[in-house]
Amino acid sequence: MPRLQFETQLLQELPSLANAISVVTNGKISTVFLTFKVQTNYLGEPVDGLADEAQLWIWSIKSQAKSVSDIIKDSKVLLEIEKIFTKITNGPKVPIFEVLPFNYSISTNDRHWQSKKKQLLASYKSRINDIYLATS
Repeated sequence: MPRLQFETQLLQELPSLANAISVVTNGKISTVFLTFKVQTNYLGEPVDGLADEAQLWIWSIKSQAKSVSDIIKDSKVLLEIEKIFTKITNGPKVPIFEVLPFNYSISTNDRHWQSKKKQLLASYKSRINDIYLATS
């Protein structure tokens, strides 16, 4: 499945996500970084609290998470995300995914999404390398 199609489908299936950024290796999606919709402070900067839309989804799966920090630790949320990945990819091989503690769609001076994506990949380069080492 093409990267853009996968990301679009994922955002449609899980509207509480702000972004899904996939990393392709050897023509296949190997890693996906996710950011949830969050609240912002008076300056428009993201904070840890979930936006209403994200909180509604969290409650619908009977999780008690109230923030992105809680989501990262909540196996119930991570399992639900994995189920959605399986549904979209239509197979047993689910890409490795990680929920990021920061929403890159808010509060950056970059105007273009490609710049934000490059910034994100540079920020998480060591984590991406760790994932590749663990899976090879």
